[in-house]
Amino acid sequence: MTAYLADGKCRREVAGLPVVVISTGNGVVVIENRCPHQQAQLFHEGVVEEGMITCPLHGRTFRLHDGACMNGAGRLTILESNIVDGELMVKPVPGPEYGLFR
Repeated sequence: MTAYLADGKCRREVAGLPVVVISTGNGVVVIENRCPHQQAQLFHEGVVEEGMITCPLHGRTFRLHDGACMNGAGRLTILESNIVDGELMVKPVPGPEYGLFR
């Protein structure tokens, strides 16, 4: 799992949904790879620091623990995830099944 996060974040897909996996002091957070403000991808240029990610397009900053925007409206989509036997399992939104992180 840690090999995927050598730079603290990585981009993947879960059930066809582009996501970003971000390493935090408390484990990992899996978010949809788009800003709710203008749909910009957060992975390529988004800055992650102090438990927040900042969108590269208009500077919206979101808390990683709950997705709330600190300087505007909107909320990130955070996907439920668990680490099972060293593998990150992510629950697509919506859906009852967990999928293996790839």
